[in-house]
Amino acid sequence: MISAIVPVYNNQTTIKRVLKVLANCGDIDEIFVIDDASQDKSLKIIKSALPNLGPKVKLIVNQENLGKGGAVVKGIKQSRGEVILLCDADLAKLEQSHIEYLINEHKKGYEQVVMCRGKGRNWIAKLSGERIFYRETINPYLEKIKESGNGIEQIINFSHNHHNKKTKFVTAPKDTGHVIKYQRKDKIEAAREYVREGWQLLETEFILQELRLRKKLIFLAQKIKYYW
Repeated sequence: MISAIVPVYNNQTTIKRVLKVLANCGDIDEIFVIDDASQDKSLKIIKSALPNLGPKVKLIVNQENLGKGGAVVKGIKQSRGEVILLCDADLAKLEQSHIEYLINEHKKGYEQVVMCRGKGRNWIAKLSGERIFYRETINPYLEKIKESGNGIEQIINFSHNHHNKKTKFVTAPKDTGHVIKYQRKDKIEAAREYVREGWQLLETEFILQELRLRKKLIFLAQKIKYYW
């Protein structure tokens, strides 16, 4: 069973298309769209679209902004699927072929598949919001994800690396039309959000470095105990 999770915050121009694409995908069993206290018309648009999207689309409304990590965790906890598909709400050109491609790659035996935007495979590209993975891999990290804000993808990648799960990074077959902050917000507000997002990524990296160090120390202690 596949559960799709879509966090939404001020995505009034794109959210209807994203939900329609996901709803039309037969492999997806349920879709949780979480409005994270949007200040634009996102919630109104979602509510007006729901009757035409079918019963598998379920709306969660946050009265206060929890951040991307908090919104996603809220959706995951209410979902039932053993497989989780995450999709950002700011994709103006998302097509069913994008989602089917992601799911089909996952069926080939990878524990996680990440659909990178553009042709790059750099660190930022690997933090793409479009990905599919098994719920059980991230269950131990839900509380960290909840508090991570935009560091969510870093933690999900770490959880797979930490447990030696196979991840495949693929390139989207077509442009998904990612709408960047400068295209939908005042330039000053967009700059502030980029700074806040950058800080969250940095904070998350410090946390993950600590977890990596702890893993190495535990491994070293086990080796010493064995040879002692």
